Formats: sequence, C-alpha cells, structure tokens
Amino acid sequence: MMSASLNVIKYLLFLFNILFVVTGLVLLSIGAAIKAAYYGYHVFLDDAYFSAPNLLIAVGLIILLVSFLGCCGAVKENHCMIVSYIALLILIFILELSGGIAGYVCRDKVEAVLNEKLTESMKNYGDKDASIVTKLWDGIQTQFECCGVANYSDWTRNLPDKTNKTNLPLSCCPQASGFGPQTCSNTSVPAMYPAGCTEKFGEFVKDKAVVIGSTGITIALIQLVGILMACRLASAMRRAVSELTPM
Repeated sequence: MMSASLNVIKYLLFLFNILFVVTGLVLLSIGAAIKAAYYGYHVFLDDAYFSAPNLLIAVGLIILLVSFLGCCGAVKENHCMIVSYIALLILIFILELSGGIAGYVCRDKVEAVLNEKLTESMKNYGDKDASIVTKLWDGIQTQFECCGVANYSDWTRNLPDKTNKTNLPLSCCPQASGFGPQTCSNTSVPAMYPAGCTEKFGEFVKDKAVVIGSTGITIALIQLVGILMACRLASAMRRAVSELTPM
C-alpha cells in the first residue's frame, strides 16, 4: 500500500516537472522575443530594458536544468535531491518576481528615457560617422508613423547645421502613391506625421515591458503553488521511504 502511495508521489513530481519545463520554455521564448524586438532600437534604450528580458532567458534556462534534478530525485526517491530541487525553485521564484517587477519599473520610466535618448541622438542625424542613428530614426518614424521627439518642431531645433532646417527628414512624411516625397515639411502633401516618437514608439516599448512584468509575476505565482505542493509531496515521500525502510 505504501509502495503504491510512493509511486503516486513520484508520478505527481513528474507532472510538476512537466509544468516547470513548460514555464521555463515560456520564459525563454518571451525573453528572447522581447530582447530581439528591443535590440533593433538599442541606441534609444537604456541597459535596463535589456536586463529584464535577459533575466527571463536566464531563469528559463535554469528551470530546464532544475527540472532535470527534480526528475532524478523522483526516480531515485532521494529526499535530499528533492529538497535541493525545492530550494532552487524558491530561488527561481524570487528571480521571476524580480524580473516581473523590473518590467513594470521600466514601463514607468519609458517616457523619461526616450525623451533623453531621442533628443541626444537627434543631433547626430545625417552624420556619416553615425549612420546607424540616421537609419534608426528613419526606421522608427516610418514604422511608428511619428516625427521628432514630441513633434516635428524638435527637428528644427536639433538638426545639424549642415542640414537644411526648412525641411524635415523624409521619414517624417508618408509615401504618396508608392513614392516618397522629394521634400518633407509641415506643408507637405500627404501631411507629415503629427505625433512624436516618444508617444508612438513609447507605446511599443511599454507594451513589451508589460509583457515582461505580467509574465514574470504570473509564472512566479503559478510556481509558488507548485512549490507548496512539492513541499508536501517531499514530506510524504520522506514518510513513505522511512516506513518502507526496515528497522
């Protein structure tokens, strides 16, 4: 009877490990996807916006390794391995919670960070030695249909002296009939994009930060339930093994 109970406990631990493996893969994939999405705009973002997805990736990899320890502990009916497994899950829970909180902190700082980074980089637009800045600005303004930091007037104050300040970057205006306009200004037809990039691009960054925050915290709470149940299973396994051991 006790042997049957022990087998049930082992199977339940395997089920828990499957759940933890799934959560690890979820964290790994989401962290990698958001890091890739941010990477294209690294000039305009602080290191903090890469730390959060990097943490999710690291935690996902750790979960995959820790799950292997849990499987071994269940197969060998080794209580010490199970206890170590639970301790590592608690550490993972803390890291996930930290990653989730970091995501929400980054979301709250988006506007301040972008205002500073975009304004600073705008001064290098059109500079041959900073061509990456020009490409990123054109890419952001085209993709997010925005112009300048707050609006188009930022360009008239920040374009380098060698640039004609009566015109705006062509990426500030939408294409007409499949062809880009020869010039772009506040009188162009079609009209230039009215919104600033802090607003439009900021929405994109905030959405990704919210995904990091909600994923980290949600999976941490799910794993907390699993940790509590694993503790009960480990205790039951210890009792089962002790009762099966001859005096």
